[in-house]
Order: sequence, then C-alpha cells, then structure tokens
Amino acid sequence: MKAAVKAGEHTYMKELPRKPVAKGGFIAKAWENEAKDAEFAKLTLAKYRGRIQESQDLETEIAGLEQSLAARRDDLKKSRKALSAVTLRVVNAVRADDDFGSDSSLLAAMGYTTDSQRKSGLTKKNGNGNGNGTDQPHS
Repeated sequence: MKAAVKAGEHTYMKELPRKPVAKGGFIAKAWENEAKDAEFAKLTLAKYRGRIQESQDLETEIAGLEQSLAARRDDLKKSRKALSAVTLRVVNAVRADDDFGSDSSLLAAMGYTTDSQRKSGLTKKNGNGNGNGTDQPHS
C-alpha cells in the first residue's frame, strides 16, 4: 500500500510498511506531522505511541526468548547425546558384570535380549511361520 508524502513542493508515494510496529510508527509520524493534537479512535497520539511501544516491547522480549529457547534446545541435544553414551556404558557394564552378565534377568528387564533368548531361537514373528504378516508363503 502506498501513501502520498509531501516534500516541499513535491508529492511522492511512499510504501506503507506491512509489519504492525513499523506501520504504526509510519502512521504516528504522519499523525504528528499533519494533525498532532487530533484524537482518533478515542486515542491521542501519545496513547497510540504507547500501544506501538507495547507491541515493540513484546516483539523484543519474544525475540530474546526465542534465542534462549534455541540455546536450551542445543543444551538438550547435548544432554541427550551424553545420556545415550552413559546408557550404553551402563548396559555394557551389566553385560560384563560377574553377578549379572549377558544372560541376566536385569538385562532382560532393561529390554535387551539375553543370551539364552538368542540361543533358543525365540522369534517375534507374526505367528504364521513365514514372518511376512500374511497367511501366504513368500512370493
């Protein structure tokens, strides 16, 4: 949207900003230049500028929060990577422990396949023997 702007004897079109804070500032400047003491929509120019400032302050605060959130997401990514490494060490330590080992109920309770389960041929197929989830043999 373009607005007519006077500069001395010349009138030219200036692009009206689209973003609300910039648009508000543009409108406030025109209001100040053309009708400084007038009230519009039951607002004085000062109150209107207060509304602009409120939005600008919130935009600034949100930008800061978004930066903080991005930093915290990076911290979470690093923490998850470190946790994965520690978890692997714990599971491997259970497997290597003389009192527990790779065939222990603790390892099974942790969700891992024990040696005896692996050696028994136990599988988790669909029950029809062909493992493809249908009643038909492999094609």
